[in-house]
Amino acid sequence: MDATNLTETQLALANEFVQRPEFVQEYPANLTKDEFIDQVLQTITAASGSDLTSQKATLSTIYDQGQRGLVMFHLANDYWDGCPGNQAPCVPQNVGPAVDNRAFIDAEYEMLFVMAEYVAYLRRDR
Repeated sequence: MDATNLTETQLALANEFVQRPEFVQEYPANLTKDEFIDQVLQTITAASGSDLTSQKATLSTIYDQGQRGLVMFHLANDYWDGCPGNQAPCVPQNVGPAVDNRAFIDAEYEMLFVMAEYVAYLRRDR
């Protein structure tokens, strides 16, 4: 799969994700752009301890370009890892500017790593 198809697939997934009843219940469709972004950032901070409020202006621009799905696409993408030639951030074409979500990505990775280690420890042979 080339990068273009990967980006298209990820965007499609993000657009489907924001239509899920659970997502719409948490973030109702009648929220304004600013209300939506504020609530998403509050959820991220509460869940991971990562404060991404400095990215609000960038997220607002992204919302204007592609609404909720594009915002979620950017929040979930890791632009600082695996870039060709280490020229981060490496943002796919035609999706807008990069969001500096490194603190969130790192917090989620660390949480999942610790959980995997914990589960592996519990399942070890005695």
